[in-house]
Amino acid sequence: MEDGRVTAVVINYNNGRYIEKCIRSLAEQTYPGMEVVVVDDGSSDESRTVISELQKEYPCVHLFAQYNHGISYTRNIGVALVHTEYFMFVDSDDWCEKNMVARMMGEMKKDADCDMVECGFTMDYPLGKLYRLAPHNRSYSRMEALHALLGNTRVNNYPWGKLYRTETFRDVLFPLSCEGYEDIATIYRCMENCRRIRTISDRLYHYVQHSGSYTGVPSMKKNEAMVHQFEMQAAALQARYPDEPFDTTENMYRSAMFILFTAILYSQRKEIPGTCRLPYFHFTRIPLIFLLAYVLLEILLFIRHGIWLHRKAPGPQSSMEEIGEYM
Repeated sequence: MEDGRVTAVVINYNNGRYIEKCIRSLAEQTYPGMEVVVVDDGSSDESRTVISELQKEYPCVHLFAQYNHGISYTRNIGVALVHTEYFMFVDSDDWCEKNMVARMMGEMKKDADCDMVECGFTMDYPLGKLYRLAPHNRSYSRMEALHALLGNTRVNNYPWGKLYRTETFRDVLFPLSCEGYEDIATIYRCMENCRRIRTISDRLYHYVQHSGSYTGVPSMKKNEAMVHQFEMQAAALQARYPDEPFDTTENMYRSAMFILFTAILYSQRKEIPGTCRLPYFHFTRIPLIFLLAYVLLEILLFIRHGIWLHRKAPGPQSSMEEIGEYM
């Protein structure tokens, strides 16, 4: 494995409109010794033509083309193609600040035990930018990071916006069975292989929002898939570390609010299944003003669609067999 070098694994499917900016932002990083591996998952647009032209300009850019297999399979292929000591994921419709790798490698080198660095990000919309809560500048032990991950604020589940020591993915695969949100089922397992994890508040990654992306348009089906993955992740970690007081309150509250928001603004009544339930969270751990916001959205949902969405019962939402398979 090549010491000190970094591979950017770019996952692409029909993002010909965006991929040139993405690749240029990586090939022109200020950090020396970059490799850019683009894994194209059977694109039918102009993507491969754009990539081929960029290869003439940047010798560090490599293309691996395959038939369409889906995001999890494609990410797994990308990791298998990495031969450098460090790597990062970048989605082909996103882009990075040109000092991103240098800044994150500098943070990685501060601690010989550091195996992952996470940075802040900006959500780029056609009409402006959204700045979500940025991470603190701090170092986490493995267990501290897992606790923070279940809160899903200062440490997140996104595969991108992170620099990994490659060996942390030595026994980790993205599950082929997931229909979206496969990162929630994967990144925590990578963190379990880390000795320490550092986060920085610098917003170095640009998460581009558009109608063609998976998360670009909210839907009840996507929300249910997301909550299911959060619940399975929490159950798997609690089963693996039974003495740890993991708390998912913040994350489940935000997930419930997002479901209500989606049901009110983006859904027709027929698109809200009768089996839909809001994730369980402890009312007593939520500040009063946020509880009032939750009640307000419930009322607005009733006014809009004439229904109430009840919360799930406390406790595991899946069988021990399912949790065991997830782990």
